[in-house]
Amino acid sequence: MRKIAFALAAILVASLLLPTTALAASPSAGAACSKAGLTSSTATKKFTCVKSGKKLVWDKGVAITKPASADNKPSAANLPIPFALPVAQNGAITFANAATKFSAIPETAWERTQDAIAANPAVTVPTEILIGPNTKASKSAITAALDRINKLFAGFRYVSKYSGIVYSAKDVAWAQSQAYVVFNKTASKSSGARKDVIKQLSEAGCEINGTTVVNCGGGMALDFSDGRDASGGAFYGVQSDGDYWSDSTKNVGPMTQVTHEAMHNYQTAQFFFTPLGKNQNISSDLKNYAGPWWFSEGQANAIGIATFYESLPNYLSNRDDTVTRSPGSRATVPSATAASMKAFLTSTQIPSPENPNYMLGYSVGYAAVEVLVAIGGPQSTLALYTLCARGEKWDTAFKSVYGISWDQGATVLSQVLAAQYSAKPISKG
Repeated sequence: MRKIAFALAAILVASLLLPTTALAASPSAGAACSKAGLTSSTATKKFTCVKSGKKLVWDKGVAITKPASADNKPSAANLPIPFALPVAQNGAITFANAATKFSAIPETAWERTQDAIAANPAVTVPTEILIGPNTKASKSAITAALDRINKLFAGFRYVSKYSGIVYSAKDVAWAQSQAYVVFNKTASKSSGARKDVIKQLSEAGCEINGTTVVNCGGGMALDFSDGRDASGGAFYGVQSDGDYWSDSTKNVGPMTQVTHEAMHNYQTAQFFFTPLGKNQNISSDLKNYAGPWWFSEGQANAIGIATFYESLPNYLSNRDDTVTRSPGSRATVPSATAASMKAFLTSTQIPSPENPNYMLGYSVGYAAVEVLVAIGGPQSTLALYTLCARGEKWDTAFKSVYGISWDQGATVLSQVLAAQYSAKPISKG
């Protein structure tokens, strides 16, 4: 009896040590299971053991969302940069001559962007564009712009699916309900799919009088990485006071928001599945602190606007208006001197609208990134983020991409900015 009891005890202990998944290696909906609350997974679904009447059975299961890459741990091997580094500096604009040839930088940056788009292969990203019933916007113009930026960055990591919600003030409620349905199809585990977060993001670019949304005009890129989801997209607010998003009016200016927000998705996608730091919740938190505070919005404008406009005159007109636009009364505009501009470029400030100088990222930051585009090509600016996502600090990444130190680069950029803003100052209005 003592031997039998010992043997039974040994079997019991061994069974308690077995992993719960071993008790039901191949679960299927409705099949019997042993204990309520147990979970087991197949290649495509996660099942939970539930009580159905007097029986314990596996439920219908929840689909398992896979990231864009089979190996979701970025490294030098699986987070790609599709060209050799450092980038060649044999074009019309170099770090050596940029300050003296500053007037040629805008045209050169636009031309290098168009050349890259033309040279790269088309990239297919599953894309869904939803336009509000009371919103004037051309879906063909939106998708064409997205196709162009996807060609520009062919070979870099990107989102697995892109969803664009396009709406005017009259369609805000529609946008929120549609977003909830769309986001919960693939990103249900992300905070970005919650109704309260959707409401906040969709109204972030709108003017609100009391509780009434009276006009929209801003965009907001989406990041679902806290739910381990690799999809992305944007809320696109469309102005109600005119026709700015049609095929005939797309070159007026506001529609460049399409590629601006898509650029933010490219930035964030470099940091998908990179380990988060303290007080960081999503990949865009990593992106915001990877480089100088002005770089994120500066790159989104410099790349987004140059990518959207297919003619140089349209680009130059919008570009000149944007880089000289008033940042508002909260901001402290740097003077048009190299010392002041370098202090701006190297300053440590919060990469958030809480920063009173944040709006300068859209103008002075734009002009600074445009110089890098003219020197190293538009893709070089995304390579900076890719290297940061691999674990390099900004200073190291900058030298890896351009072959000179960040201090040397900032010195040249500050000289260029001083010359540009001496010729065309920032508006005080």
